[in-house]
Amino acid sequence: MEQSQPKRQLRMIWPAGKPCGLPITWPDGYVLRQFQESDTEKYLALMHEAGFADFSLESLDKMKKSLLPQGFFIVEYLPEHELAASAMANDQPIEAYPEAGAVNWVAGAKKHSGRGLGTTVVLAVLKRLLDSGYREIYLTTDDFRLPALKTYLKIGFEPDLFADDMPARWAAIYARLNWVV
Repeated sequence: MEQSQPKRQLRMIWPAGKPCGLPITWPDGYVLRQFQESDTEKYLALMHEAGFADFSLESLDKMKKSLLPQGFFIVEYLPEHELAASAMANDQPIEAYPEAGAVNWVAGAKKHSGRGLGTTVVLAVLKRLLDSGYREIYLTTDDFRLPALKTYLKIGFEPDLFADDMPARWAAIYARLNWVV
């Protein structure tokens, strides 16, 4: 019996030349700031809670190599000094986008879900990439990450239909999200 291969990740793109006019906001009690080395332990715990079980200190060190200056965003819940959400802006060209920047490792704590914090960190990264002159911006994600997919679509990212199975996969996602195209 043939074993099924895991699905390749979805890719979404920011339309070249499109400005981002959405404001970066966050609720009272939270603050958007840059990652500090003292956040490392809490950051790794956040990544694991968000479903990135294999994300390690080595993973973090690798991602920092392509990180834009002032491109590692954290939303902190001030009353408890908890990391509530995070995302990175990386210089990360790929074959399809040889001059690309990437929105990477978007994560949120379940305890803080439903407060728009994913939108906060994604917009912060997107604006950082746009302000740095990137015209090619993408992110990768998975079919099952429906809240994240909805956030990306609301912000204005578009599906990259780079493989034959992508139209059907996106049709299924739109149906699950009740998203009208």
